[in-house]
Amino acid sequence: MRGIKQIYELGMQVLLGLAIFETPGLKQLKHLWYRLHFRTGRINIGAGVKLLEVHPNLSKHKLEIGDEVVICLGCYIDYTGGLKIGNRVNISQDTIIFTHEHVVEGVSLFENRIKPSGLEISDEVWIGARSVILPSVNKIGYGAVIAAGSVVTKDVPPRAIVAGVPARVKGKRKLH
Repeated sequence: MRGIKQIYELGMQVLLGLAIFETPGLKQLKHLWYRLHFRTGRINIGAGVKLLEVHPNLSKHKLEIGDEVVICLGCYIDYTGGLKIGNRVNISQDTIIFTHEHVVEGVSLFENRIKPSGLEISDEVWIGARSVILPSVNKIGYGAVIAAGSVVTKDVPPRAIVAGVPARVKGKRKLH
């Protein structure tokens, strides 16, 4: 049964990712579907975004999206390990987020064993374009900024500005 659910979700996301759903009237319909299906707050999701539970039969984790969240064009977001996105978060174009990894030690690669890893993105976070968040990350702290093109391999402290491959703290953000 979950296989049919996953096909339905992916089909709807592909359909809603078409350029026609970027027109004013249909864009509201797209956002309504996301709000009802994922029980989100007010969100703005760009064309071509994929929110996927990649291994639904192996996972019982959820996706939670807060209020005033923007997910820009072409993002690929895996919530197999569980994902909580706080309020006022901006995920820029072509960002990739993984919440699981495949177990490769001591098993055949064809066993397809996964290790889920939950991720919490706190409020007021800005993730720059084409960033990659790996499953080794469990928390991105309040007010953090991830520079464009960064590969995040470990937790990000609150208000930190991180950049690079792998991402390292480059400064501290001042918030009111």
